Amino acid sequence: MKNNNFKKNFIWNIIGTTINAFNSLFFMIIVTRINGVDYAGIFTFAFSTALLFNVIGMYSGRVYQVTDQSGASDTDFIMSKVITCSLMLIVSVIFIAINKYNAYKIAVILLLCFLKCLEAFAESIYAIFQKNEDLYKVGISLTLKSLIGLLVFIIVDLVMKDIIYSVIGLIICNIIVLIGYDFYNLRKCYYEKKSINFKNISKILLVGIFPFIVTFLSQYLINASKYAIDALLPNSDQTIYGILIMPATVILLFGQFIIHPYITKISKLYNEGKAHQLFKMIISFIGIIIGFGCCAVLGAYLLGIPVLQIIYGLELSKYRSYLVMIMVGGSVFGIVSILSNMLIAMHKNGAQAGLLAVLSALAYYLSYHLTASYKLFGATLSYTVVMCVAGIAFICMILFFVMKMKKSEREEY
Repeated sequence: MKNNNFKKNFIWNIIGTTINAFNSLFFMIIVTRINGVDYAGIFTFAFSTALLFNVIGMYSGRVYQVTDQSGASDTDFIMSKVITCSLMLIVSVIFIAINKYNAYKIAVILLLCFLKCLEAFAESIYAIFQKNEDLYKVGISLTLKSLIGLLVFIIVDLVMKDIIYSVIGLIICNIIVLIGYDFYNLRKCYYEKKSINFKNISKILLVGIFPFIVTFLSQYLINASKYAIDALLPNSDQTIYGILIMPATVILLFGQFIIHPYITKISKLYNEGKAHQLFKMIISFIGIIIGFGCCAVLGAYLLGIPVLQIIYGLELSKYRSYLVMIMVGGSVFGIVSILSNMLIAMHKNGAQAGLLAVLSALAYYLSYHLTASYKLFGATLSYTVVMCVAGIAFICMILFFVMKMKKSEREEY
């Protein structure tokens, strides 16, 4: 990255990513306090479902587009995003039709899915910003969408006392920033209009299938327990679980803003066969997440429940052990998230897709069986166990590829 841009990119990436990630926490607080525990359960499940389907819209993701070497144009990537976002909305409708939810829950899920569809489309523009070493513009865009959206959400929900109208307000804010900031900067600074190349688009969709599978299954791993709760437990339990798991997203967020500025560097190191530098980077990232995670677990044990009770206005004292377990699992998954991004940058997508398929099958089995047997504790236990297994598996996988690079390096000499 340009030296004069690195600091600005790093700072704005942290600001934008942090505020955007914490918005879901603020939404949960607002809905719980204004609309009540049952409606908060509907919202947290709908939001998680929208995040899962958001992966379809994003498809192979920003990391893949930034590191792509196929020669596909920005126009090709944008058009491929139009296709995947359309597919996302179709799948959302099919999911709702299969599950036969009531009209209110259907409306909330559909609206949040449309909101996430807009965010997925914006990722194709963000990738262009990042590829041109202007990641700070992504941070500014996310900050604008998050802060304006949060303000509108609060005002609308206070006035209307209805989640549906609040989410509609979020959608309108997102569209305004998308047009007024994202498209404006795209046209002004980078975008060179080219004819649509359907051959390139089909290649993007074909080659991107493994990164898509990786991201989709990763998102499922995080939310597997929520789907078991939705099927087996009341909405109020979904709210409690959503409150307890929310602090763990801080660790995932921390991992994301550490790894994002280094994506292009990781890809370059791998392509140049610099195994030793990659190994040092892996150890550094793991060490940072472990240190941060230990602090987060200790903080959750000492202060987590009192703070959450003040924030949400609910009695949560009997869930302290649940929160600690979730924070342990979240810390381990912070490592998984970083290593997964590194593997994507190294284009080792098929291998981790296979691994995640196995882990997802384990998550499905454990979440439903343990939740059926032990209710909310079972859902928490399944999350923690799956995260720990995933952490061990991903560390082994990335070390295998780095050791393989070292072996090839030695054979060349």
